[in-house]
Amino acid sequence: MTPQDLPAPASGSRPEDLRELAKAVRQGQLGLAVQQYLAPSLQATLDTLARLAEAGDPRSLALILQYTAGAKAEHVVMPELRDAKTPEARAEVVLCAIADGRVSIQAGKELLDAIRSTAGLRDMSELMDRLDRLEGKRPRHLRDVLDAADVA
Repeated sequence: MTPQDLPAPASGSRPEDLRELAKAVRQGQLGLAVQQYLAPSLQATLDTLARLAEAGDPRSLALILQYTAGAKAEHVVMPELRDAKTPEARAEVVLCAIADGRVSIQAGKELLDAIRSTAGLRDMSELMDRLDRLEGKRPRHLRDVLDAADVA
């Protein structure tokens, strides 16, 4: 059985749902938005994946395992992370926690990614302020720029 052998999904897109999804994405709630969008057809999707996996489709089997037997998120408590003032100091705290075995490598990687993303936003905000000063404009914050660029 291949995906082409399966019946076509119910006709008619749901434009109102897509508008709600886009609105939630703009508000920074992507995970919740996708979850709500897929909720009505989740069981049918899992059933389809199970049929494909039983027929030998490796991608379907991988997806089934990922979403039904996936590991729970690790709860990490690192108060010393709050005390670290720079991204480099925060990264060092995380690396030490990994080395000491207090957090898993995967959780540490996710923390380091979050630190990197936050540092990148801070750098972008600083560069925008510098540019504004060079152009003689009032300094603005990254949040203001993103809000102004948001199309409703």
